[in-house]
Amino acid sequence: MIPTRMMTLFILLSLAGHMTVLSAAGFIGLYSGPPEDIFQVELTARASEDQQSKKALPRDPQKTPGFSGLERYRGEDTVDLGSSSRKYMDYLNRLRKQIEGQWEYPPEAYAKKQTGTAVLQFSIARDGSLLNSLILSSSGFEDLDSGALAVVKTAAPYAPLPENFNLSKLHIVARFQYDIF
Repeated sequence: MIPTRMMTLFILLSLAGHMTVLSAAGFIGLYSGPPEDIFQVELTARASEDQQSKKALPRDPQKTPGFSGLERYRGEDTVDLGSSSRKYMDYLNRLRKQIEGQWEYPPEAYAKKQTGTAVLQFSIARDGSLLNSLILSSSGFEDLDSGALAVVKTAAPYAPLPENFNLSKLHIVARFQYDIF
């Protein structure tokens, strides 16, 4: 049996080692300086079920009000940026990284501590050019909405649509979530 003193020493050494590793990895902070404001912007993959039921776009263009049956023949499709569709996944992941590389919290909104989620739709042509962008659901703040629209424009042009998509346009629905912690 291991003596109590030795067991206590092993536990303290283990605790010190774990704290060092967690601190180095950034999971815990051992710095006790003044607190800093932390903010986060993220493209959310999906809205909550309540939001989806109210704001989700139908997936089938033939059943979508306002879409003619000819849209399918012109080669257009609408997809969520967080879609896990095998057909679009690689393209959407590259597009998402391109947008995230340009995205930052709008300074005016950050100064006012505004938070919210802006849902927009933007359309990409076969050659990768941005055709249009519009707000589907406002975050509730003009600064956040215009910031989301601006980043989609700034990140353009995008990669051309792959030939196997067989599309002339791809409409993408994206959720831009702004939080301050």
